[in-house]
Amino acid sequence: MYQQSIIVLALVLCVGANLTFEQLANEMRQREQDQMNRRGGGMCDMCKMGLKTAIPVISMAAESKFFPMLNEKCEKLGNEAEKNLCLSFAGEEGEKLLEVILSVFDSDNFCELIRLC
Repeated sequence: MYQQSIIVLALVLCVGANLTFEQLANEMRQREQDQMNRRGGGMCDMCKMGLKTAIPVISMAAESKFFPMLNEKCEKLGNEAEKNLCLSFAGEEGEKLLEVILSVFDSDNFCELIRLC
């Protein structure tokens, strides 16, 4: 009888602990959601506006300054293979790479990813 009581008590404690952990997890999720809602509008809008402003500026700077400067540096390389590789990044390949990098910072997805929206 004593062993059965201990087993029942252990079972009750385990079930109770599991419910407590579930409640804590739910409360933490709710708190996080509440914080996001409080931050929500202002921070989300600022994030999106900042990215929508920054991405074209970065893109224009790369096209007008960075790629021409890189092209100039590539032309000075002595080794033909290194020169060709460098020139590929100073041209169309570099532009594609920049496009891929900037696509990561798509304002809608990125601002959600960093939990500002």
